[in-house]
Amino acid sequence: MLFREYQISRQNLKHAIELMPEVKAAMHASTGLFAVVPVFAPVMDRFGISYYFDSLEDMGEKIDSHAMSPAFQAVVAKASQYGTLLNSSVRLAI
Repeated sequence: MLFREYQISRQNLKHAIELMPEVKAAMHASTGLFAVVPVFAPVMDRFGISYYFDSLEDMGEKIDSHAMSPAFQAVVAKASQYGTLLNSSVRLAI
């Protein structure tokens, strides 16, 4: 899983959620995707997105082919109007 966490004001949250179909459309059809928004937390200005892949190799191939595509980069440009990427990490079940 690739997890990306953004800092985003609550007033921009609606716009970020509205971008999710564009994010999904820009990725490979087999890439799983979901968003996480805190409900009760000390820091409420966060928005997380998780991308699911079949393996590390699959993740590498799909990131190279889709995440760097003009369609995905257009979504990234839109998203930068609403928030700031804080961190990105790969998480594995061991």
